[in-house]
Amino acid sequence: MSDENAKSNSKRKIKASTESLIRKEITDRLEKGTRRDSNELTEQAKSDIEKRIVLNFAKEKGLWIENLYDLGHPIKGGGNENTLALDNIIETK
Repeated sequence: MSDENAKSNSKRKIKASTESLIRKEITDRLEKGTRRDSNELTEQAKSDIEKRIVLNFAKEKGLWIENLYDLGHPIKGGGNENTLALDNIIETK
């Protein structure tokens, strides 16, 4: 195997490992965040909690882009591709 192939394989393994760790952390946070009062919450409330948990995670890890259009020109469409509506009443950590 050439040196380039070895580097490429190593990068793929690191990326897969990082993605796996991110998935696990998000899953753990979702399980913890939706566990409390889950029987009393509506499906919409559960969904809002999940969105808030993932949004907070993305911001903590530097994965959130405040302005989607910083990535380039918008495509033709409905214009709501960067809309995220959350109820501020439900706060999670």
